[in-house]
Parts: sequence; structure tokens; C-alpha cells
Amino acid sequence: MTWRLAWLVPAVLAIPGCGELPSSGPLAGQILASGEVAPPPAGTDVDSRYAIVDVNQATLAAMDQARVPSLLQRFGDKAPMPTQQIGVGDVVSVSIWEAGTGLFAGAADATTGAQGAHSVTLPPQVVDQRGNIVVPYAAKPIRAVGRTPTQIATAIQSALATQASQPQAIVTVPESTSASASVLGDQTGAARVPLNIKGDRLLDVIAQGGGIRSLPAETFITLTRGDASETVALPTVLQTPAENVYIQPGDTIYVTRRPQTFTALGAVSTSGELPIDQTPFTLAQGVGRAGGLLDRAADASAVFVFRFESRAVFRALRENSPLLETRQPVPVVYRLSFEDPRGYFYAQQFKLRSHDMVYVANASSVELLKFLSVVRNAISVTSPATTVVGGG
Repeated sequence: MTWRLAWLVPAVLAIPGCGELPSSGPLAGQILASGEVAPPPAGTDVDSRYAIVDVNQATLAAMDQARVPSLLQRFGDKAPMPTQQIGVGDVVSVSIWEAGTGLFAGAADATTGAQGAHSVTLPPQVVDQRGNIVVPYAAKPIRAVGRTPTQIATAIQSALATQASQPQAIVTVPESTSASASVLGDQTGAARVPLNIKGDRLLDVIAQGGGIRSLPAETFITLTRGDASETVALPTVLQTPAENVYIQPGDTIYVTRRPQTFTALGAVSTSGELPIDQTPFTLAQGVGRAGGLLDRAADASAVFVFRFESRAVFRALRENSPLLETRQPVPVVYRLSFEDPRGYFYAQQFKLRSHDMVYVANASSVELLKFLSVVRNAISVTSPATTVVGGG
């Protein structure tokens, strides 16, 4: 037996180190060794480290406390004023009535001496930069900005009271640029949408502006009002009616498509970049989308989610971690075990986000089998050929 084992020594020495064996990624032990399971001692270099957080009920509770962008919290839900105030650039139409023959009576009426009311409709005019409109025979321009049509009509009647016979005026606004909102974006038709006096909500205005062409999970809405701006996902508005806020005059709505994806790597049936096509999208759904764990390769106790986590969430998880002082956002590796039945329940509650990376480590036995396979191949190559010579 000794001479046979002698051939094994050079064969093993010819094998590269275990770290050079083909692998789909690090083992669970390598991930844990490089991370911060607990806060390291003071003075430890943390610039290249990351936190390792076990997924449990406390972890899920801390993640649920994360701030979610909200239109309601940012802008409130105040309905526009029920009266229609005129602004610069609005188009105003004025009709004036007077009794008997007067300033606006027609020539035919004056010839026949016809009695009764007479009316004239002035050409539509745009409220100028000074906020005024012009009415014939009025001593000065009529102030329009900040007034309602009824208030402007009263001002016109007062201005003509000494020249016309019992003047009455009606003011309408056929086109209002000040009482409108702009809808823009690559997933809807660009349009300026006039707002109704009763008030229009976000989704109503978007529908009038051309609707949305992309999938809800990929659609994001940015509302800008004055100097404030907030972006939310469309499913947030659809699932929370309170987020469908009233739109105010001058608001700008931008609708864009942002494909949401995560990356699955390691011992899964389908690795690569995979879509997140619904909200919420859980880790359990992500593993299922990747085809599940490979039976003969996966370490079911080593399912990891790599994520750059916000400081607010990480502070709830590790209040005293030095990573809070040096990293923003904080690199975190969430660890989950599918060998524990509770892990499946946690996976159904853990929400995946776009750009997350799900990694399933190989079992250590797989690396051993790779090593033995290399040994077997090396022995077959280095073993000497045996020649049998028959005697005469």
C-alpha cells in the first residue's frame, strides 16, 4: 500500500490552494469573518467593514419604522379655495348689459328708438403683467389679479355707473393658466391641466394629462410645489388613498419610469438581475423568482441580503455602531437561515428593495467535493502507466 500512497503526495502538492478552487462566491464563514457581527472595539478601522444583522422580529420591526416618502406629510391635503381667483396670464371674457339706449346700444336700436336692455361682449383679453384688464369708457384699467369673476364684474359696474344706464356685467374665464397644473414625464402626455373649482386630486390630474403607460411598480411620481418637492412610488398612492392629495394651482407633476430590480447570486437556480414587479416584494418572493436554492450546493443556513441601509434604520438596529460615524449609507448584510422554520416566516416579511443583492452561500461540503474531484483528476494524470510483459 505504501507505494500507492507515494503517488498521492506529488498529486496533492500539485493542486492549487483551496482559495483558488472554482467557486460561485464566498462561504458563509468568509462573509461573517469580514463583517461586524457586534460593534468592534474602539479604534478599529471600520472604513472597509460592514454590519451583519440577523433577520428576526426585532429587525423587521426596526425596518418598518423607516421613513417612507409621503405626499400627505410633505404637502398636506388642503383643497384649493372654492372661489376662482384670477391670475396674470388668464384669459377673461366680459359681457356688459345696460338699460335703454346708452354707451353700448347698437346703431339699429338707436335709429328705431327701440327700448329695453342692450348688451355687448368684449373680445377676450389676457390679464396683463400688472394684473389689469381694460374696459371701454372705464376711467382706468380694472384690477383683475387676486379677484374672482364676480368681484371683477362688480368693479366694472362701479367704473361705468356714471356713464352707462344701469350697467350689469358678467365675467367668465374661458382659459386659466394660473389655476392649472403641469403634468410632465416620459410615461405620460405632457400637458397643462386646468383645475376645477371643486378641487382635483393627483390621480385625476394625471389622468387628464394623458394617464400612465408604465407598470405601477416601476412608476414614480414627483410633486413640486414652490420650493418643496417629494417623490413617491405609484403603488404608495394606489394603496394609501390619503396620498392622493389635492393639487394646487401652479403644481408640477413629473411621472417617470424606474425599473426595479434585485440581483440573485450564489447557489440559486437562476442567478442574475431579476425584476421587482409588485409592491411589496419580499425575500421569499425573490428567492422563488431565482428558482429556489440548489439542493446539492446551497447552504440553507446562509442566505444573505447585501444592502446599503439608511442611517435611520441602522441606528435602530445598532445604536452604538462606529459605522454610523463613517459610512452613509451604511453597508449591511442581513443574514437569514432557511434551516430554521421561522426563517421562512421572516422571509415573507422582509421587503426587498431595488438594488438589493441576494446571495446564497455554497455548503462547505461542496467545496470538499470540489477538492476531492481535483485530487482524483490529479491522480489520474500523474499515476504511471503499468506495462505487463508476458514471459516466453
